[in-house]
Amino acid sequence: MKKNRLLLTFLFCVSLLSYSQNKKRVDSLNNALLTEKNDSLKADILLKIWKEFVNSNTPKSLEYANKLVELGKTTNNEYILADGYMKKGTSYGYMSKLNEATKFSKKALFYFKKQKNNSKMGTAYLNIAVDKTDLSEYKKAKKYLDSALVNYTKAKDSSGLTKVYSNKFRLWFMQGYYKLARKNLMKSIEIAEDINDEFYINKGFGSLAQCYSLMKDTINAEKIYKKVIKKSKEKGFKRSQYQEMVLLASMYENNVYNFNKSQLLLNEAIPELEKLKDQYMLMIAYKTKGLVNYHKKQYKVAIKNLNKSLEISRLFNNPKSIAENLIRIGDSYIELNNPKEALKHAKEFTSKYNNTQGSVMQLISYNLYANIYKKLGNLREELKYQKLITETSRKIDFNSRSREIEELQIIYETSKKENEIALKEEEIKTLNAQAKNDKLTKTLFGIGMFSFLAISGLIYFGFKQRIKKNKIEQEKQEAILKQKLEFKKKELTSQTLHLVQKNTFIQELKENLERIKKSPELFKVEFRRLVLLLKKESAEDKDWEVFKSYFSEVHNNFDEKIKSLAKNITEKEIRLASFLRMNLSTKEIASMFNVLPESVLKSKYRLKKKLGLHKEQDLNSYLNTL
Repeated sequence: MKKNRLLLTFLFCVSLLSYSQNKKRVDSLNNALLTEKNDSLKADILLKIWKEFVNSNTPKSLEYANKLVELGKTTNNEYILADGYMKKGTSYGYMSKLNEATKFSKKALFYFKKQKNNSKMGTAYLNIAVDKTDLSEYKKAKKYLDSALVNYTKAKDSSGLTKVYSNKFRLWFMQGYYKLARKNLMKSIEIAEDINDEFYINKGFGSLAQCYSLMKDTINAEKIYKKVIKKSKEKGFKRSQYQEMVLLASMYENNVYNFNKSQLLLNEAIPELEKLKDQYMLMIAYKTKGLVNYHKKQYKVAIKNLNKSLEISRLFNNPKSIAENLIRIGDSYIELNNPKEALKHAKEFTSKYNNTQGSVMQLISYNLYANIYKKLGNLREELKYQKLITETSRKIDFNSRSREIEELQIIYETSKKENEIALKEEEIKTLNAQAKNDKLTKTLFGIGMFSFLAISGLIYFGFKQRIKKNKIEQEKQEAILKQKLEFKKKELTSQTLHLVQKNTFIQELKENLERIKKSPELFKVEFRRLVLLLKKESAEDKDWEVFKSYFSEVHNNFDEKIKSLAKNITEKEIRLASFLRMNLSTKEIASMFNVLPESVLKSKYRLKKKLGLHKEQDLNSYLNTL
């Protein structure tokens, strides 16, 4: 106890000293501002004070941004005025007043255009793009990012280009297009490495790990997370170090189900993030900690940590995080046999945050409602939500496949445009070279006619060859992308046909329920019939045969291949191999087999053994080669 008090006293003194030093700097700058007569130097002082406050006291930073604007207006200095508007937009952005932020960034952009300052124009476009991304206005965000890219390229501003590609990653990442996100992130890292920007290199690899995690590539994700944490520690990037620890802990909880590893990381990271006052990462950390408690059946502790995350989520007005916390708190109350409290949280989610049809969060909420009404003994409501679970699962699967096709289409179109731009650039270069030769020819026409014709012929021939080569390459790329697109469409058709069989069952179930409604005396007989129907559906034999035939067509007699590799393989193990071949997660496979995720992991181990694979060999990668 005494040691704890001494530690708290020490931390308080350090915090007080830091605050005191910051106050001294600001007081010194304010004194200099009162005596300074040169307008440009006054502007520099205001910018320095703005920087002191923008992270620690954002509303205060807005005051100095306004003073900068007033100074620009009073002195009729458009350079100072533009900087003032830019800083004002940034302050509003930090305060999450995104429409105001965009408004002042556009005002700054107007003056930067007049000054023909490409680097600052790029920054203004980038700030607007960030605001539009946060507002989920993704098409507008992409347009502003493209404008930022053009201006930073003209200014040869490599640091700006790193930020553009980093934000392009964020734009695609937020929409769930992880391949496109990764492509732009790799460009950002590449430029950061060229200019030796260690902060953006580290940040880029951290984002790459997050991308791999959401793509369910946990091996690569874990490897990169650990590398970034180690590098951050070496370079003294404390905030980055503990942020990445939280994200790795989240991956352990969500993808790997290693709750002990997750808990160890969170126990170390949370106190440090509290010191750093990093509220956003604390929101994620407490949510992850609550989920770990839930998995460990520590439901009261889970509610406590999830409520902490919920409180911060409300401060940030983060709908996704609020929704996740409300649902998980509801799940915990179900386990504590308190369905009324669970229903209260479920209803808050539905009334305020359930605005995305066919979303995973909506599916989880339906599952919560089904469990609540099961606990309350309301069979009618329970069946209603079970039906919604089936319909929403189908929508999610269809949307997921459609997104994959759409992403391939975007990659195809982007590649096509890039090839067209490359061809045009080659054409412009060639025409410029030809123009130079024309000018030289006029001067030396009398003595160089023959030489000119020879050189022009060679240039023209080279130009033709280059265009031909680029065209062949473009056609190859288009053919590959079209082939991939066709394959994905075929796979989607296969999955859709598999789900058709489900409709028959739902219709039959609906008709039986209607008969019970019309004739209550038939309840006992029909209830037994319903139970038999559900058992029949659980068996999934017919569905499996239909699915297997379409799966075999798409994946070239996959079941025959796997039977030839392992003679004693069971039908259930063939199903498991097929689902793994479709890149389904352990959670998804567990729900298909109606077993716990641990059972699926054991089945995967047995399958790996039957196929004669080594420990280090990855089962999914091996099945993808068949």
